[in-house]
Order: sequence, then C-alpha cells, then structure tokens
Amino acid sequence: MITMTRRAVVSGGVDEAESYPLLTPTIKKQAHTVWSESIAYATTFSGNNIDQLLDYLQEEGVKIDNQRETKDFLTEYNHLVTYMYNIPSKVSEYFGDADVKLSLFRDFDSETDNPELFIEIKTSLSPQEANKRLGKIYREWFLPLRLSLDKLNISLNFS
Repeated sequence: MITMTRRAVVSGGVDEAESYPLLTPTIKKQAHTVWSESIAYATTFSGNNIDQLLDYLQEEGVKIDNQRETKDFLTEYNHLVTYMYNIPSKVSEYFGDADVKLSLFRDFDSETDNPELFIEIKTSLSPQEANKRLGKIYREWFLPLRLSLDKLNISLNFS
C-alpha cells in the first residue's frame, strides 16, 4: 500500500494535508496530476462556466435532473466542476454506451441535510459485472480524487 500526501500550492509555499492510502503507483501519479491541474482551475469557475459544463454534459447525453438545483449545488461546491467534464468519457471507458443521469440526493433524516450529487449509470450488465466495473472506476478514477469529490457519488441502475 502506498500513502500519498495531498499538497496544494498556497502563496508560493506548500500546504500538506492528511495522508491517504492509494492502491498503485499509477493511481498516485494520476492523483498528483489531477490535483495539480485542479489548483490551476480552482478559481476560474463562475455561473457561466457551470452553465457551460451542464450544456456540455447534456450534449454528451447526460440527463440532468433538477438543473436549477444542480447548478446551485455546483456553484456552492465548485471544486467538482473540473472533474465533471470527465464523466462522459469515464463512464464510456468503463461501461460502454450506458445512459448517465445526474441527480441530487438529500437525506432529510440527516442532521446536516447536505445534498450530494449522484452520477447514475444505467446498465444492462449483470450486477456482478457492473459492480466489478464500478469498483474499478472507483479505484482508478474516483479514489485518487476523493479528497475533492466528497459530494459526488456513483450509483448503478440496472435495466
């Protein structure tokens, strides 16, 4: 097991955060690359950029439930925007030509009532195969980014 320390460039220095276990050196390299890239883009997102993201996702066939609420959510959690451009290609890479939907979920029984955004993948794969691929997408794409994707989840919908 490898441990990676998240580093963010702050005012010319380096801010070290918690260490997180990663599964492979490849994942460590991917996490570093994405984290470094996200720093460069972190302050560039506005409402117009979020509209562009939602338009792009819809052009790529992603259905978006409650678009207004989703936009409000992404405005509040704008650190997710950079990663969300990868949704169509990553789902295609792991699940082929699957239908994809973005949905907000609120747990009204929770004390915090903080919403979370779900990437729902509709698949005709067997539950065993789909869960195998879901595990792979988490390990190879999601896990290295988990520091930044605390409000984004993936779920499966079997057709």
